[in-house]
Amino acid sequence: MIAPPVKLLMKYSPKTLFIMLTMGFRLVIAPKSKLDVSFMRDEFKESSFGRSILEDPSCVKRYTCRYLMNLRLLSGKALLDLASRVNAPTLLVQGIRDVVVDPTGVKRLYERLATPHKRILMYEGADHDLYSMLTPSRVKGDLCLNVLEDIAEWMYETNELMR
Repeated sequence: MIAPPVKLLMKYSPKTLFIMLTMGFRLVIAPKSKLDVSFMRDEFKESSFGRSILEDPSCVKRYTCRYLMNLRLLSGKALLDLASRVNAPTLLVQGIRDVVVDPTGVKRLYERLATPHKRILMYEGADHDLYSMLTPSRVKGDLCLNVLEDIAEWMYETNELMR
């Protein structure tokens, strides 16, 4: 899991509040109405990484308000409650500079995971946008390479462990 939403730090700007109110209104009036990926930053959509995701046929590009509101069932306290039933190998990846998800929340999630095969990776120079951070041109230094190497190492070790 990348930046699991255990505890949010979001600051509510007028734009954020407007979007939340609009979604709440749409949920009541037209719960099956669709939202699309147009809200994503152009920088992301135009990057090679963003294009590869958006061109992926398995990527969900249209969401109902109900779908987005139900994501709360997989965050916060619900996510912590589910952690005690997770027995599969689990990797948690978090940026220390994340301004959306509180990095202390991922530590609480890690502690509650039932599986003995778990690892937490926290990166000092990373923020919430870890997906687009994995585009090498966007990151200074070796952070991108370090993250990818750490994930690959965990996958290799987990594969060996599960044999």
